[in-house]
Amino acid sequence: MRLGFLTIMTAISLVAITPLAHAQSDNDGTWAVTIVTQQGDCDRSLSSSIRVSNGRIDEQGLFARISGGIDESGSVALQVVRGSDKIAARGTVTGQQARGAWNSQSRNCAGTWMAMRS
Repeated sequence: MRLGFLTIMTAISLVAITPLAHAQSDNDGTWAVTIVTQQGDCDRSLSSSIRVSNGRIDEQGLFARISGGIDESGSVALQVVRGSDKIAARGTVTGQQARGAWNSQSRNCAGTWMAMRS
């Protein structure tokens, strides 16, 4: 279950729960994401990539439901749900980079994330 949870954490790092415009966004594209656990019993780090389209991510993957995006000011907010596990993340995009924090109250884990546009 730990690997599946980290897959979810990677995906949520660029997902927002706030409503966003449906037009093309300056933040669209593929992002290389690195997640680091700083608290709790989740794997220490994981890297993956994620796609942002029209400022949004809305995916029903094999392991989780991921929804959210990046607003016009560059604020990132997200939610990933896998069964009873829920992860929330917030952060900011500045140019080609993004960073923020994530937490999962259901797993009692928390940490930071960073991303660079690929």
